[in-house]
Amino acid sequence: MTLSLTAGQRLAVVGPGASGKSRLLRAIAGQDRLGEGTVQAEGEVFFLEPGTLAPRSKPQAIAKRPQDNSASLSTELLVATRLWDVRTHSISDLSPSQEAAAETLALLSSSADVRLWDGQLDDLDPWTFDSVWGHLEKGSSAGVCDVIATHRPEIVELCDAVIVLSALEVRFAGRVDELLTRVSETEMIVRTEHQGAVRALVSPFQVSVRQHPEGLLIRAAEGQALAARLLAEGYGDVECIVMKPASVGAALRTLIA
Repeated sequence: MTLSLTAGQRLAVVGPGASGKSRLLRAIAGQDRLGEGTVQAEGEVFFLEPGTLAPRSKPQAIAKRPQDNSASLSTELLVATRLWDVRTHSISDLSPSQEAAAETLALLSSSADVRLWDGQLDDLDPWTFDSVWGHLEKGSSAGVCDVIATHRPEIVELCDAVIVLSALEVRFAGRVDELLTRVSETEMIVRTEHQGAVRALVSPFQVSVRQHPEGLLIRAAEGQALAARLLAEGYGDVECIVMKPASVGAALRTLIA
């Protein structure tokens, strides 16, 4: 693949376990060498592998940037990660979700130009995630790039681009809207009251509905154009036709069966 990020963009890296997500992050961080190709990063890159914080370290110390002693920023980040009440506790005394929040705190406190996330966002509770994501967006506005390894489709939807990996192979690399356009179809659901009149159309009826930059592209099989038009106009006892847009989750499942 050939992929580049400009300042302030977010990249999601997804795939099943052992698909190569962490290895790619280590390569971007310069900790792993790729068999082929090169990785070029402008500025400082910060990567924190899960579970590597010192057990005796405390959130209050993690929140302080060495070059920035702003107490207000430290307090803001401790509150955002919901660690304010346990700021003087050791990492070893925190719950698993709080430990993930502490790793998130370390990433947010970094002044690096590129931050590499290896599943930390997946382990946050919904309330913490919302406040943390607000700080990621602030970082994006300041030109910080985030590369996020995740299993959550809703996080992918919030990113600008995505890499889909499977068994150390790249299945897709590009913009999220391109992922939806290329590999996932919109579902057409026909709701009827009695179904009799509609079944005559639907039983042999096949229609492909795909997203297109200018809208929805609907194609009927050969010889069924009239049936498609009648169905769209509510022929017979059709109550409604529901168009269910393609989702990121469905697109990812299509790529990796």
